[in-house]
Amino acid sequence: MGSILLFVGGLLYFIGAVGVLIEEFKVSILWGILGVFTQIANLVFAILYFKNCKRWLWLMLGGILLVIVGGCLGA
Repeated sequence: MGSILLFVGGLLYFIGAVGVLIEEFKVSILWGILGVFTQIANLVFAILYFKNCKRWLWLMLGGILLVIVGGCLGA
């Protein structure tokens, strides 16, 4: 059960991260390139353009929670 939650949580997080990256490229090529190479740019973008990427951030948060729960169940 724990490994399934880990996999699903990782998948949700990955989909959310790609969604945020797509939103960055929609705003500007520079945001997209910075988002690919630095995590701080993703955080700054998420704060500045929260309305654009709110759905993706919730998906990432759900993925993180599933990974935590799956890790606890698997241990």
